[in-house]
Amino acid sequence: LHLSLRRQRQMCIRDRRQATLYYYFSGKDDILRTLLAETVRPSLEMAKSWRVALRGGQDAAVVLYRLIAEDTRILRSAGRQVGALYALPEVWSGNYPEFVEEHAVLEGIYSEVCELLLARTEVTFAIEARQLGRLCCQLAENAYLFSGPVQTVADTMGCLGLRLNGVPDAAVEFARR
Repeated sequence: LHLSLRRQRQMCIRDRRQATLYYYFSGKDDILRTLLAETVRPSLEMAKSWRVALRGGQDAAVVLYRLIAEDTRILRSAGRQVGALYALPEVWSGNYPEFVEEHAVLEGIYSEVCELLLARTEVTFAIEARQLGRLCCQLAENAYLFSGPVQTVADTMGCLGLRLNGVPDAAVEFARR
């Protein structure tokens, strides 16, 4: 009897938490839509500011490094596993058009920077700037797979993005500083 009462109490607590969550959200889709919006929008706003800097003459390697590192920090500060949401098939199923549109703009900014870098570096494999932009964006989104301090992971992702774009060591060090 004691175990049965304990089990019932646990179920009531669980049900009460669930009811509280659904007081604020209409369902799972609404929860996911909110999580996606609250993670992509800060990254997009940050990326837009770096695009302005790029168009103002800022070095493309510095912009790409900062873009990836800051995007990594934003996603990691939202929760260690938030970037994993972007890999869910249902996110790309057409039910979240606002997110898909905003993410496409974010990838476009990454691609713009990569296009400038490709014009001045020697990438030894055939790849389009759009594909490189997508890969660099995914570096930040997949940073949740790496353990360690956020700053260290952000630095690693930024350096990887530069290396993908054929940026030489000296320019990588300059961008880091």
